[in-house]
Amino acid sequence: MAIYRPMKKILIPIIALLIGAAAAYFLVPTKMDAIWRDWNAQSEEWEQAVYQVASSYEKDGTVATEEQGIWSNEKSFFQVSAAVSNDSFFTFDAHFEGDRLFVQSGDKWVQGTTSDRFVAEFAPLDNPFQWMRDMLLEAEEVRKESEEDRTVYQAVFTEFDETDFRGYSLERQEETTLTLTVTEDELLMEFAAQPIRPDYLGPFSGYPQQIGFELLLEKTDEQVPLVPEEAYDSEQLE
Repeated sequence: MAIYRPMKKILIPIIALLIGAAAAYFLVPTKMDAIWRDWNAQSEEWEQAVYQVASSYEKDGTVATEEQGIWSNEKSFFQVSAAVSNDSFFTFDAHFEGDRLFVQSGDKWVQGTTSDRFVAEFAPLDNPFQWMRDMLLEAEEVRKESEEDRTVYQAVFTEFDETDFRGYSLERQEETTLTLTVTEDELLMEFAAQPIRPDYLGPFSGYPQQIGFELLLEKTDEQVPLVPEEAYDSEQLE
């Protein structure tokens, strides 16, 4: 069907404008895209350094574990203190070397690999920067604020796709954030979650209303302690 010429003069510019607007919307990066890419790129640079670390993990306001040690991309060492009751803690040392894990409790050593289920209880200590990048894939919103001597990144989450955190499945969220404060020689990562209890859990299955994890990384020249020879001949982790 022919289009009346004056109408054609009006419609063609309008259609061109709509197509241009749609292309700009889908192809031009948004501010959040830029922040997301910057955060990811910076994380790949940060993980090249060696850090002295201190972290704590809380469930419903009660400390569950505390860790301190030295982290690097190749190998790491942590002294771990885990609560077993209100006034009792179990302590042990953990060494990561590539995909190998060595654990010392008292005079006894055991060994395993980073694919062992036990390692999930360390996340995100074993590889905080990769964990950070994985989490950003789930973010609903990312923000960035810069001052003269520090930068603060924050990711907001409303829902996760099969994400586990230290034994708990995180799905729908009330209010959950990942915040990273960056200064010259220090990184402070804070993960604060208020997960919604999954409907499929039974009434007697424990599930926290609040989760808090804090990890402080300070650049250091210290070296990760060597694993003794006896650890390489130790029993496999069960």
